[in-house]
Amino acid sequence: MGTKRGEVLGTYSFGVNLQEYLFSYNMSREEILYALNAHLANYVYYDTTKYNVYVDVQYGHDAGGITDYAVVDVFINEKACLGILVNQD
Repeated sequence: MGTKRGEVLGTYSFGVNLQEYLFSYNMSREEILYALNAHLANYVYYDTTKYNVYVDVQYGHDAGGITDYAVVDVFINEKACLGILVNQD
């Protein structure tokens, strides 16, 4: 999830550009969730009969209201297993 698109030689489509996706004013939250979940499904192989894997995104501001941030959580079988904090700047 932290890899930028095009950083992996030979696999241009690998990578998410999280900061760009999360703070794009042209994409709705639903479009962002769809894109992140689709990327996960394309590059992470798992037994779908045993595991329900999905991504969720929450947005917020720091205590001073200066910095916007997003938290991307990866869930496996309804349990948060990975959280990624992404700052806007």
